[in-house]
Amino acid sequence: GSTSEKTLLLSFEKGGLERADLYSDAVDVSQWGDLPNPNSPFYKEYDTIIIDTLASAVSCCLYYISQGKRVSIKDYGELSRVFKDYCDGLNRLGKNVIFLAHSEKHEVPIVDDQ
Repeated sequence: GSTSEKTLLLSFEKGGLERADLYSDAVDVSQWGDLPNPNSPFYKEYDTIIIDTLASAVSCCLYYISQGKRVSIKDYGELSRVFKDYCDGLNRLGKNVIFLAHSEKHEVPIVDDQ
C-alpha cells in the first residue's frame, strides 16, 4: 500500500484502476481536459499524486493538444508546456508527484479509440 497519508492515483491507462485498492483514492482519466486545474480545491486533501502511467498520460495530453488530428512538431512543444505546467502547479502546492512507468518499451497509441 501507499505510505503517504492521502494519495490520489490518476489512472491514464485502461484497466489501471485495478491498482486502485493500493491507494486512498483513484480516478480514471480518459481525457486530459477532464483533469482539474492544479489550483482547484480538488487536490487540497492529497499530499501525493500518482500518475499511472507516464507514457499514457503524455499520450492523453498530446491527443488533447492535437485535438485528435495528426500530431505536428508544434504540438510537441505545446505538450512540453502543458504537461510541465500541470506538474509544476502540483509541486507549487507542495504535492509529491510520482510517475509510474513500464520497465520495457511498448507502443502507446496517440489517437484515443474511445
